[in-house]
Amino acid sequence: MLGVAALCWRFLSASHSSEVLPGTVVFEMQPTLLVKLEYSTPKRRVTVTRPNDSDDPFSVVVTDAAGKQVEHCQAGNAFQPVLAAITKIVARQGLPTDEPVPPEKARLRLEDATDIGPVEWRVAESARGMVLTTPEYGYVVETPVAIFSRLEAGCTGLSGS
Repeated sequence: MLGVAALCWRFLSASHSSEVLPGTVVFEMQPTLLVKLEYSTPKRRVTVTRPNDSDDPFSVVVTDAAGKQVEHCQAGNAFQPVLAAITKIVARQGLPTDEPVPPEKARLRLEDATDIGPVEWRVAESARGMVLTTPEYGYVVETPVAIFSRLEAGCTGLSGS
């Protein structure tokens, strides 16, 4: 399974977003390999972690803009659809390089248990849907806005059933 994460990372690094067809998987990692997720907005940071090579439940820590912890909980069943959605990103369309990128709403950073470095996306919202970008590429994605809303909600959105 490590090869899948490595292959997708290389694919992302070498692809041109304007050439991506609708329905193309532009990022995929094994959900069992995810060890850290950070979702940062100007007002708060939600960090979801679990030990490497562990089936332990994910822990959620929410800090405010000053870095003060404001919530701590264990991720529950409400996290499962979020985990599935953020570990497999499907493009609705690529962003043309000459098109302005919508304003950044948040940053999403994923780390897995492999030696491959983390992936970080800028998250934005447009009339066409959620937009994920890096300095090299960008996509309007199939990931529903509700997934990002759950992340932003912290324990309220991730610990329930």
